[in-house]
Amino acid sequence: YNGVELLTAYRTMRPNFPCFVLTSYDDDAVCDTDDVNLIYVKSLLTKEDSNIKSRFYNKVYSQIQKYRGSIIDAQSELKGLLEKRVAGSISLQEEQRLIDLDDFLEKSLDSYHAIPKEMKELSNLKNIATLIDKVDDLLKKFN
Repeated sequence: YNGVELLTAYRTMRPNFPCFVLTSYDDDAVCDTDDVNLIYVKSLLTKEDSNIKSRFYNKVYSQIQKYRGSIIDAQSELKGLLEKRVAGSISLQEEQRLIDLDDFLEKSLDSYHAIPKEMKELSNLKNIATLIDKVDDLLKKFN
């Protein structure tokens, strides 16, 4: 692997994880990636100008904080939606959002934080299927 290949491979496992590549071959790296904002020249950190280093460190720190914040927000929203689902008051759109949030957290963290598979099924669809079965039974009685 070169740096860009490694970054690309890692991002297939953790697509939202804040990553960057420090390289002496910035022209090649820029050509090899879809996001040029991930590539930094290694000499950036060896320059005497502390302002340049400081901006770079601040950018890295900011990306980490945004990533962390998105995970915390998703966990909080997921918890609220799970509570609504247990109470039986969740809408179809909210159930889809629950599934989307779980997928985001699985990709961002690990499968340890995933909700159980049976919770990913849309309970409203089960209710609709039950209702359709009951309507079919009633129609059979009239025929």
